[in-house]
Amino acid sequence: MTSSNGLRSLRATSFIGALGHCRPRLEPGISSRVQSPLRTSQRMQRSFHIQPAISAAIEGTQEILLNIHAVTNTPWCLTIPLFAVGVSVFFRLPCTIYAHDILQRRSKHAVIIQACNARIQRDVQREGIFPTKRLREVKARQEKVIRRLYAKLGLQEWKLYGSLLSLPFWLTAIDAVRRLCGGPRGLLASLVAGPRDAGAGGSGTAESAGAPGPLATTTSGAASDIPGIDSTATSGMVETLTQAAEPSMAVEGCLWFPDLTIADPYHILPFALSITLVAHVIPKSGDGIRALFGPKTTTDQSAPSALTDDDKLAIGEKTRSFFHRVLLVAAIAVGPATLNLPAAVHLYWLSSSATNWISGKILKHFKPASSVLQVRCTGTELPVIRPQRRPEDALSGKGDKVER
Repeated sequence: MTSSNGLRSLRATSFIGALGHCRPRLEPGISSRVQSPLRTSQRMQRSFHIQPAISAAIEGTQEILLNIHAVTNTPWCLTIPLFAVGVSVFFRLPCTIYAHDILQRRSKHAVIIQACNARIQRDVQREGIFPTKRLREVKARQEKVIRRLYAKLGLQEWKLYGSLLSLPFWLTAIDAVRRLCGGPRGLLASLVAGPRDAGAGGSGTAESAGAPGPLATTTSGAASDIPGIDSTATSGMVETLTQAAEPSMAVEGCLWFPDLTIADPYHILPFALSITLVAHVIPKSGDGIRALFGPKTTTDQSAPSALTDDDKLAIGEKTRSFFHRVLLVAAIAVGPATLNLPAAVHLYWLSSSATNWISGKILKHFKPASSVLQVRCTGTELPVIRPQRRPEDALSGKGDKVER
């Protein structure tokens, strides 16, 4: 009996050991889920790229521009400015009008802000705040009051940047002009395709449509070698790099730039573009110019010097002035940096900037948004109201003579 029981236990032990050898052992830290090669390959083939959508938008804009040129029967030196004016009027001007209306409504409440500022200064002085911190405290309280007032009236700061919504339309239009004149690759293509192929499309003119050239072969071959990228996703990119310029653009220029597919030989258009952009950026008031190019000087010696030496408050103003200076430097550098671009691109850019500048001037003339500060009472006025003289009495001088 003892030997039979030992034999049974030996068989059970060997059976359990065999089951243990058959079960796979997993080390800690390693997942038990093993991905099949089929699922991995299917996941790599499923790729989405935004480049076809952008290419379709630019090609549609090209067709619109070609149709305008065919219907109006005007040369490209007139078609491109008309197209730029149309894009600015339909897409940018509504945003500009909306932002200008907000500024105009803000100017109507400048008196309320001025009254709140006087009350805040009086409260800060009564609270006995240290003199070196008064200006910062007044500024913080004033900004809080202004934000609360503008939020209640629907005049928030972020609504002034609605013109940025027109930037994609402007980029699409200028890239369509760039493709028609066979220029180098634009900003949209560089953002979508990446900087690796940025130098490939930088030639002055594109290859002919009949002969793709080595660029198309290299691009398509490199795209086919990369796993997980569909060849149909790069077909639009290859067509973009190998398309030919519009033949009529080479002969329908004007004045000193008869060929719109090459750069301006005298570089007049690039520098005119810089001048127009600088006119947009530079402040129109004397205080704005002084704040941009140097520290603001004050002639009021009665104010305590501690209120003007608050470095912590000046950080925000210096930051805004710094970004304004960066925009000004960028506007000046646009012309020299784009000297080799085709004249058609400069013509469109210059027409668009001039249209925006003129529309801004018209809005400021018919709907002024400047606020005039009211002079506060100083307590030295007479307690009586002086009568107003009639115009005829003022001309005859009757009111100046005293009868005896």
